[in-house]
Amino acid sequence: MKRFVFCTMAVLIAGLSLAEAQQPAQGQPAQGQPAAAAPQGRPQPKISSQDEYKGYQEAAQKQNEGFQKQSPGEVEMAAMEFETKFPNSEVRSLLYLNAMQAYQSVGNSEKTIELARKVLSIYPNDPDAELAIANQLASHTRDTDLDRDQRLGEATSMAQKALNDINSNVLLPANATPEQAEGIKNQMKAMAYAALGTVELTKKDYAAAEKQFEQATSVPTPQPDAAIWLRLAVSREQQKKYSEALEAANKAVQIAPPNSQAATLAAAQRDRLQKLSQGSAAPAAGATPTPTSPAPVPTGPTPQ
Repeated sequence: MKRFVFCTMAVLIAGLSLAEAQQPAQGQPAQGQPAAAAPQGRPQPKISSQDEYKGYQEAAQKQNEGFQKQSPGEVEMAAMEFETKFPNSEVRSLLYLNAMQAYQSVGNSEKTIELARKVLSIYPNDPDAELAIANQLASHTRDTDLDRDQRLGEATSMAQKALNDINSNVLLPANATPEQAEGIKNQMKAMAYAALGTVELTKKDYAAAEKQFEQATSVPTPQPDAAIWLRLAVSREQQKKYSEALEAANKAVQIAPPNSQAATLAAAQRDRLQKLSQGSAAPAAGATPTPTSPAPVPTGPTPQ
């Protein structure tokens, strides 16, 4: 899902806005001075010296190269090297957020969670990191996991904490308009509700899952996510609400990126639900419905 990888928008925006805030027109960092507060969000991190600013720029360049090569290890190493030189720097969290996203972009759930925890050790109320943990645990926990209940419990608590932290702790572009800021926050809130819904899907509490996914889809976002609508369709199908499930599947088909995995899965779910809806219109008296298996849904970012 968009921004399930988690901060596709926020992390990269954060890096840009930091550079803009810390580098005045003369090209020098603002030493010892806090940057202007982001609109209705977390204040921009500050850089305290010329050396720190130069080190940050070098680390960011190394991370860009790591992203281009799809080498999350290099992205993480750049953050670690910077932290060794500047162990108390506020901008460490930005570099580790980038490392977190790099691992998520290649589907490494364990390292994504590890790097998100690192971010929270630096800035305990970072909603991007909280949502990363929530969505990774929600999407990658199975009934056979010995620590299933613990993982799902943490996913729930992290999603709920993110909902509390988004308004005041999300790092926004320094020049964001109120509309842009609201759009970013709403995108994150939808992700939090989707994580809560995915937890309920894993628990097989389909009615509770449906409520969370409905909440997620009701948030006005600049980029509606097909995977959330697809999971809403699954939660309704499992309750035999075939017509309502079909509505959600049709919406997923409508907004899924063309030729993406999400589009393929949404079309398959729609086709199945069309048959189920027709078959449920006039069931034979006393007949036992034949169990069906819902189409799989994306467990991570919506493939583009």
